Amino acid sequence: MTTAIFRMHLLPFVAAAVLAGCASAPIEVSVQTRAETYRQIGDPHAVLFSEPPQCAALPAIAGDVPGFGIFMNTALERVAADAGAGHSMIGPSEAGNLLSEKGLRTELDTLMNSWRPTSILAPKSLARIGEALDVPYLLVPYLVSYDIEKDSRFVAFGLTVFRSGWTTMQLALQLWHAPTGTLVWQGHGISTLAGEGVIGAPVAVAPTLEQGLRPMLNDFLTGRSETIVQKSLRRPEPSEPQTGDDSLEGDSSENGSLAGDSLTDDESPPSDSSG
Repeated sequence: MTTAIFRMHLLPFVAAAVLAGCASAPIEVSVQTRAETYRQIGDPHAVLFSEPPQCAALPAIAGDVPGFGIFMNTALERVAADAGAGHSMIGPSEAGNLLSEKGLRTELDTLMNSWRPTSILAPKSLARIGEALDVPYLLVPYLVSYDIEKDSRFVAFGLTVFRSGWTTMQLALQLWHAPTGTLVWQGHGISTLAGEGVIGAPVAVAPTLEQGLRPMLNDFLTGRSETIVQKSLRRPEPSEPQTGDDSLEGDSSENGSLAGDSLTDDESPPSDSSG
């Protein structure tokens, strides 16, 4: 009985020490991407960030995990807005609204279902949707697969206090020339965020998607064929104001592409591109 009471009194102190340590534990980021260009289209920035828009991103094709398409859509909108410094393509949510208003929701469903089994989209549907949105280019995001795992890292008196967790997303982007139904460019990548935290708090899906989409979009903008990103994201201290960006802040990092390009901490495009 005495031992049990001692454990009950000691547990809050152990838990407080553990939680204080894991509050500042960084989130580790690992991203690998590859890309191929099939048709030359001039300035990639002009394709994505012209006024009026020359490109529309369609709602994500999420395959067997359709609920995750919502996360993919918002992540792409945020990443594209950052890359375009406020000027961006028509986003997935707005594209879906415009097509619904014009009575083309069924056409959009037909297009999104046409990717099986070849990942080649129906040319007629591409042309109709591009014409309805008044853009020559359509960017199509795919969520290929996901994996969310967690593992016990510290147990006190038979209770799991905090865990390590990691979230992995496999993503793809395709850029199509809508009038001709031609695949212009495509990239794919795998994004993993891993960290330690209080039990029941795994690494979130949204930042995992954003960290994967950012270098993929930069691959297109810079002409890179492959990229590796390795860095840490710092969790803010409890006393710090929340940033609204998944409560994660960039920290010192080492990023680099397989082709040898140097990337800055904020993953801005390098001065030299390589094929």
